[in-house]
Amino acid sequence: MLFFLFQFYNSFLPGYFLIFFYMIYLFWIWVNDRKIIKKIITKNTSLIVLGTLFLVTLVVKPYYDVFREYDAARNIRDAVHFALQPEDLIYPNEHTIFEPLLLQVSNIRKYAKTDEIKSGYIGLIFSMLSIFSIFYVIKKIKKKNILENSFLITGLLGLILSFGPALHFARETIHKPFLIILPYAIFYYIIPGFSGFRNSSRWEMLFIFSIAVLVSIVLSSILKNNKKSFIIYSLLIIGIVAEYNFPMKFYPVRQIKNFPQSYKWLSSTPKNSVYITMPIYNWNSPNYAIELEREYYSTQDFRKTVNGYSGFSPKSWQEDVLYLFRNFPENESILRIKKMGVNYIIVNKAEYDKLYKNKYYTFGNGDFVRSELNKNSNLFLKDKFEDTYIFGFNN
Repeated sequence: MLFFLFQFYNSFLPGYFLIFFYMIYLFWIWVNDRKIIKKIITKNTSLIVLGTLFLVTLVVKPYYDVFREYDAARNIRDAVHFALQPEDLIYPNEHTIFEPLLLQVSNIRKYAKTDEIKSGYIGLIFSMLSIFSIFYVIKKIKKKNILENSFLITGLLGLILSFGPALHFARETIHKPFLIILPYAIFYYIIPGFSGFRNSSRWEMLFIFSIAVLVSIVLSSILKNNKKSFIIYSLLIIGIVAEYNFPMKFYPVRQIKNFPQSYKWLSSTPKNSVYITMPIYNWNSPNYAIELEREYYSTQDFRKTVNGYSGFSPKSWQEDVLYLFRNFPENESILRIKKMGVNYIIVNKAEYDKLYKNKYYTFGNGDFVRSELNKNSNLFLKDKFEDTYIFGFNN
């Protein structure tokens, strides 16, 4: 329960993973031996469950209140858009040496560039072990191995949920002979909180976690008394490592002492200060990953900000972000920012240069944006750090 609590506090999605597994596991126990249920449901376990639910509620309640306030349910079309399709299971990323071959097999060139294709490939060795383990357990499912059956069903459920609300194939929704509605569509409407998830393809993680455990159980059972088990395990490990397309990529993470000067400056502002960093990005905007870096930098000052990365994004907030991305630094956009209660506008000139160069932003480059802000009577230049300008509002 403590593990569940930590996972749920970190992210709601792994919390749902664990809930689904517990429910499936208890279902198999109830089907096979109801006497065990009585041994499990004791006074102590009941108190632990109630205590855990209470602690979870402390986190869920604020989220639920904000959810209701902003009517922040994700449109089910988001889940459709981000869903895996069966052919995506052989669509690779750059981390496998088989990428060129798999791209030919998946015939990816026949799709338009606007089709968003997602990598669902999980590696050759792991794919083969998964298929073998699934059929191995299905073949002996009547032998009532509760643990194997639980991980099998949980894994298959995760795979099916990763396909989203309706089955797609060749980038099209299957309509003939009829629309194939999947469990995700039902869960979206009946399970609390499910409508808040945007990326249905992430449920493939539940499949991977569950099947990985199932593979280990099956291999342990088959190779238990096999003298060559060490050799077999070694070959499997070598095969998995050999498939990886080296060198590994690492992303630099700045130390606090190397954070941008603008965030150090924010630390000197009143604690109730609110700021916005421009350009601002929505989750589907170009260069949206910059918001993740900004979120990390904000841990130095923890001032309130309009910006954010993924996760919770109410419709009204997304509308504001898209409007500001398109219309900043027009006067109406400045007044809109002021109405939000913002005290400081942080403008990154270099980012506007890139957006303008790549034609994502049409007003002008960073110098144009800075010039327009200097002309605006509602603003004054508060400070400057290299290519970053901080503007405050005139009273």
